[in-house]
Amino acid sequence: MAAFDIVTFSLRPEISDDTFIQIDAQMQEWTYVHLPGIMRRTVARDAHGQWIVIQLFDTLVQCGTEYFTRTEHPVTEWSACIDHSTVVARAYTLL
Repeated sequence: MAAFDIVTFSLRPEISDDTFIQIDAQMQEWTYVHLPGIMRRTVARDAHGQWIVIQLFDTLVQCGTEYFTRTEHPVTEWSACIDHSTVVARAYTLL
């Protein structure tokens, strides 16, 4: 059964939205090659600077934030933009 992987976070204070958007464009391409089962990924920001990444996977077991710690480009650059103390991750199975 398909599942959503939803992660919210804030950027580190020294990272501009424009910088993150540029790095996230590279991350978008990376996820479709390196995350098995990913069907869709989208990123948004609210008026208070809170970001959300919504990823749709084939199954719940494919969800998770383990990729945050991978040591390859662009994951390291993308992860370095995030204030990890603000990360909240949840996975939801489609009904």
